[in-house]
Amino acid sequence: MTTVLLVLALFAAVGLSGAMVHQHLTTRQLQRDLGEFRQTHPWLRGWDAAHGNYNYVSVDGGQHWAEAVREENGWRIVGPADMTHVRQIQGLQRLSDHVQEHGPIDPTTSESAALFNGAGFTIERKEG
Repeated sequence: MTTVLLVLALFAAVGLSGAMVHQHLTTRQLQRDLGEFRQTHPWLRGWDAAHGNYNYVSVDGGQHWAEAVREENGWRIVGPADMTHVRQIQGLQRLSDHVQEHGPIDPTTSESAALFNGAGFTIERKEG
């Protein structure tokens, strides 16, 4: 009887560990697929005072952008995105990423000024 219980416990352990390995591999594959999808189908979503809510989507990895609206049955493309706004959002993201990686920046350097300009800011120098 003890041998039968040990064999059953062994089969259960092997089956459970196999299921856990399969789940881990499935999760890793889904994470890779999601990462690839986000690279080829990026979204820009948010709100700002000038545009209100915005939802921009690209289905070609960021080459072309369209404006999308949420409807009862899903998303609908309503036309091309405001590319000036898209570039400004991307510029703000580059500025934010740079600050997160390198810390505070000095807006008087040409590299920093380019980051600020890309995000839609104008640097004015005052004499005196």
